[in-house]
Amino acid sequence: MDSTNKPTKLFWIISILALIWNAFGVFQFFVEMSMTEEMLAEYPQDIQNFMHHAPSWFTYAFGIAVFAGALGSLALVMRRKLAQFLLLISFLAVLAMTYYDFVMQNDVIMTAEFSTMPIIVFVIALFLLLFSRNSKTKSVLR
Repeated sequence: MDSTNKPTKLFWIISILALIWNAFGVFQFFVEMSMTEEMLAEYPQDIQNFMHHAPSWFTYAFGIAVFAGALGSLALVMRRKLAQFLLLISFLAVLAMTYYDFVMQNDVIMTAEFSTMPIIVFVIALFLLLFSRNSKTKSVLR
């Protein structure tokens, strides 16, 4: 049987905040998937264009990112090694989305207003991946 180390208070704070963050991501996914044309019409034209022209793989990557992130964060709270794998999958999906946002799409000019959230999502996904890897290395996860 593997021995595990007792998690620190910081581990619990980060894990719970990660779960809350990713729960908001799942909520946002459902909001965007249920958005009607009337709701979308309230957004600026460049955002409407972005939403209309995004390839289907971008939507799949969004779903994979938020659901793998939420399950990975739940696995962190449960102190399971599976967290690292799930957060890796989430990070790779976020990486694909970030690549599309900054390299492939032509509908939105990458202003500070538009680029802030993709950068924050990327940094948090990377942080959670590294945090889960470190927690596994320190035998906090079982």
